Amino acid sequence: MTSIAKKSFELDYGSILNLLHVEIDDMALTTLAHFYDPPLRCFTFQDFQLAPTLEEFAKILGCNLEDHGPYVGLGEEPHMKEIAKALHLTSDEVSSWLEDKKNDRKGVSKGFSRGVLETKAQTLLEKKDWKPFNAVLALLVYGLVLFPDVENFVDFSAIGVFIAGNPVSALLADLYYSLHIKYEGRRKGMLFCCVPLLQEWLTSHLPRKDSFVSNPAGLKWHQRMMALTEKDIFWYSRELDGTEIILSCGDFPNVPLVGTRGCINYNPVLALRQLGYPMEDKPDNSLLEEFILKEGEENPALLRKIRRAWGQIHKKPWTKKNCIAKPLYTQWVRDRVEANRLPFDMIVRP
Repeated sequence: MTSIAKKSFELDYGSILNLLHVEIDDMALTTLAHFYDPPLRCFTFQDFQLAPTLEEFAKILGCNLEDHGPYVGLGEEPHMKEIAKALHLTSDEVSSWLEDKKNDRKGVSKGFSRGVLETKAQTLLEKKDWKPFNAVLALLVYGLVLFPDVENFVDFSAIGVFIAGNPVSALLADLYYSLHIKYEGRRKGMLFCCVPLLQEWLTSHLPRKDSFVSNPAGLKWHQRMMALTEKDIFWYSRELDGTEIILSCGDFPNVPLVGTRGCINYNPVLALRQLGYPMEDKPDNSLLEEFILKEGEENPALLRKIRRAWGQIHKKPWTKKNCIAKPLYTQWVRDRVEANRLPFDMIVRP
């Protein structure tokens, strides 16, 4: 892949190829999941909270949230003509790839096998036919990395997001949905979401000092995370300067997200510090109203409401940055920790 071709790829699909090189720390992510606070849709630590956001995911992926609308196609099967157009190939060829694959959750998934797509990508690479090559390569990343489901298979859910053009909201939805289902069912094992993206997000906020990174004391991840305080966290990236924050949509008090498995809300008001704004006080409970639409459940009215809501986005205007936490907010977090307890024993620093 030439540098020009790679640049062209990034213009169309962002920095998703970078996720192929992320080193995953399974224990760090498994430990992080224990700190998930289901009603608040965030991770709660001893005196602070962290919550993945649309804006942070967009920065990591090199995507512009305004380039395409959010994915809202849950339960809809993409048409072959749409898929062919997105891949810059013929409908007949794309249709010939279609197959069914056993899915433990759904019974059967429709889509394309990894082998077929890789063979086509190799042929296009040899011809230096960059436009369709980039598209097929991007689809492979969507199906195997961004929205993994059946092993070595790119299913219609991932293809639907690919056609929509911007994966950010669906990725955030799948993360929160996976965390919620994992917590609700007390399920063991890794999350069913884009793990490299979560790893990148977590790393962006962890302390940069040598004593934490090198971990000379050999502390386990639960010990390291339990010891974290708000003073340790890397809160804000200047790369987000100038970004207007999506606070809510339509009549929702927060942000409704549609993913490949279900729908769920998230609460940007709890992540303002990560986006450069102060945490002034405990949040108004009305802004934290929660909902979830689980896989297999049908609620056409809710889906219509979500689609309409994304046509009326409420943003926080960009202002001078001041990512501090004021005492009223910090005390609220501490009170919540005292009431609900953290998942591991508290670490007392010497």
